[in-house]
Amino acid sequence: MLKKIAPFFCLICSFSALASDVLSFSHVTVRAPIPGVPNTAAFMTIENTSNQAIQLIEANSTIAKRVELHNHFHQDGMMKMRQVSAITIPARGQQQLKSGSYHIMLFDLVNPIKDGDKVNLQLSFSNGQHLTVTAQVKDMMTHHHHH
Repeated sequence: MLKKIAPFFCLICSFSALASDVLSFSHVTVRAPIPGVPNTAAFMTIENTSNQAIQLIEANSTIAKRVELHNHFHQDGMMKMRQVSAITIPARGQQQLKSGSYHIMLFDLVNPIKDGDKVNLQLSFSNGQHLTVTAQVKDMMTHHHHH
């Protein structure tokens, strides 16, 4: 019986290994909040090496009471922000979560965070993956270079 199920088991193991390697993350940062403001945002680049688009459908972190996926858009000549239900990472492509575009909002921070701290973000995807990434907290004012 073991000989009959061994190939099937190996196939499942191979699929699991591949499934965990389809997404990669770079430039994972959380903006150090402005003093007195209990909210901030997380940014990153997510790369998808699979042949199918994958959506980021949820984000969580123990540092905030509420975490939401957001996007910026122009309306009546003004830049506005709104919650979105998902952020698509295209097949064999990448999605940048950055200021002025898609990003993760962290509302009602539980404890103060500052430049240099590390923050964990739990991310859930449409392909069933639940991954934790570690973000570096950066003070955007001190890390921003003027030309």
